[in-house]
Amino acid sequence: MRRLLFGLLLMATTLPGVGLAEEIKASDMRGDMGLLEDFGPTGAVWMKDGKVLVCDRRYTVFHIFDTDGRRYRFLDHPQKLGEANFSGMCHWKDNRYFVTGSHWHFKNSTRYVENRSIMHQILLQTEQIDPESGKENYRPDTALRASGFYGESVDTPGEITGIAMDVKHNRVFLGMDKCLAKDGTVVLLEGPLDKFLAKAPDFELKFLKSDLKPAMDANTNTPYQLNDLAYVPDKGLVLLFSAETNESKQFGYNQVWFMRGGFGPAKLVLKDIAPGNRGAGIAVRNGATKDEYEAVIVCDNNMEDSRIPSRLLFLPKLRLPTR
Repeated sequence: MRRLLFGLLLMATTLPGVGLAEEIKASDMRGDMGLLEDFGPTGAVWMKDGKVLVCDRRYTVFHIFDTDGRRYRFLDHPQKLGEANFSGMCHWKDNRYFVTGSHWHFKNSTRYVENRSIMHQILLQTEQIDPESGKENYRPDTALRASGFYGESVDTPGEITGIAMDVKHNRVFLGMDKCLAKDGTVVLLEGPLDKFLAKAPDFELKFLKSDLKPAMDANTNTPYQLNDLAYVPDKGLVLLFSAETNESKQFGYNQVWFMRGGFGPAKLVLKDIAPGNRGAGIAVRNGATKDEYEAVIVCDNNMEDSRIPSRLLFLPKLRLPTR
């Protein structure tokens, strides 16, 4: 109970940065009428004007926020979808983004799996979504099944939890949740971006070695789980972890790891971030100097059940071990 109360008290201003960030500001995510209760932010990307585009797993829609957690715009998906269960977003090029479903449902029902097994290309025009968005869909199920971690069954329970793209080096990354490799490390997959975009029948995903074995969170006594990833151009892959328990009603700390160049081993950058919040999506961009980066973490706190508001964490001076 004490831990839950501590999480509720986090609604205020700034948190001490633990690690390499000098400050972390936490803000409740809210709309015109106050806190967004039935809301599940699971992915985030920076927009050119400094705002943040967020995908919402709850209603298969999008939102635009500032770094104080204020919603500027609600954006409906232009295509009619069922429960797509958005789980991650990434920037591709210009104003084009990709959003992915989790690609799995425990009931193994086509009613859910079909919608959750799609990746959508989203085109943003200023602060509106182009009506053509979502008509160009991707479903690399053959490559996912061949990886041995995904199969829409209890034997292969991996779920996609994040997507990232390295355009310069022709790589697409997928992070997997609900499973670990045989050596106990987190599951990261990579494949050729051009074949992914071309929907090539020979598109393959290979295991990306990170040497990262999730530790146990001290607050929840549960292991950290990979919840999202983001690629920083010419620098590397950023990984976001969080911990939870009590049927997603209590949350522990969050961690940020970094893989220079997008290759292992992963190194811990930040730990013990924002206790009482479940970090679900991360976006990173260049900061004021070449050694600093700005990051936002969106926290899906399952407010309907936990009564903890979903939050946006702003890290204005994140440092990554890029050298």
